[in-house]
Amino acid sequence: MKKAILAVYTGSTHPGAEKAYNNIEAKIKAKLPEVQLKRAYTSKTLLAKLAKRGVHVNSVEEALLKLAEDKVDNVAALPCMIFSNAACMEMMADFMIHNEKFPEGISLFRVLLDLVKDYEIFANAILEDIIPAERKSDEAVILVAHSQNPQLEVLEMVLKQRDSNIFIRSMKEPEINAPEIKKAYLIPLMIAAGIHVHRDIATIKLKDIECMPILKGLGENDRIAEIFASHIL
Repeated sequence: MKKAILAVYTGSTHPGAEKAYNNIEAKIKAKLPEVQLKRAYTSKTLLAKLAKRGVHVNSVEEALLKLAEDKVDNVAALPCMIFSNAACMEMMADFMIHNEKFPEGISLFRVLLDLVKDYEIFANAILEDIIPAERKSDEAVILVAHSQNPQLEVLEMVLKQRDSNIFIRSMKEPEINAPEIKKAYLIPLMIAAGIHVHRDIATIKLKDIECMPILKGLGENDRIAEIFASHIL
């Protein structure tokens, strides 16, 4: 049976994002070296911007049609995203439309944080691999997301059980209510270091707190990339 893997990202126009995408895909290839791997972006806006620059990246539908032309029997679709979101719902429509083109169908695997155990695995990676080693216990770590959502509250609760000076905030509301904190490491809660990391998180200022932005996407971390690869069964 001829299989293929489709790694799906929201996408980015910033060249810095490539480091995360390439790292995730390297871990997938290491696990499944014989399987064809394609990349796709879900954001039509970003795809259009890239096209104007002469850069082509497949949409989910384009990638599926090319795989069908290659006579692939089964597609393993991996959403390389932190949470299941609107983009995941949109790609589901493409999968439903094109599923019959593949004799063994399309297999959809889970995002980074889906099952209860995923939160613990991710928390371990944050605490052991992503927080800078030089960070002291009385210094804060602020994971900065695009925006707040209920899943982030669950993640913050899991992390705070291990370290009370970890916070999750959004780019628009990064402040923390912790007068005793004088220094904070700002870690993007984003798969890739795109424009939001280099333009927005890089310039966050907090009152009376020295900010240390870490301008890397989560996907650049080998442990996170390996978690994604492990989701392909």
